[in-house]
Amino acid sequence: MLPKQKPSKTQLESRLRRLEVNFEREMVARGFELSQLDNIALPARLAKLYAECEELRRIIAEGEK
Repeated sequence: MLPKQKPSKTQLESRLRRLEVNFEREMVARGFELSQLDNIALPARLAKLYAECEELRRIIAEGEK
């Protein structure tokens, strides 16, 4: 079995952009405004997407150090 290759920064940023677009689309579809993000409890699906975005942002930031 070959060792798993780490994704490049470009791949991570591309995945993050796709997740952010999906997150925003689902927020709007559920009747939320993006400006409400800090003031609402997210439904499970949105919370999962948000957590994935945050994790990718953390990984990208760590790679820049």
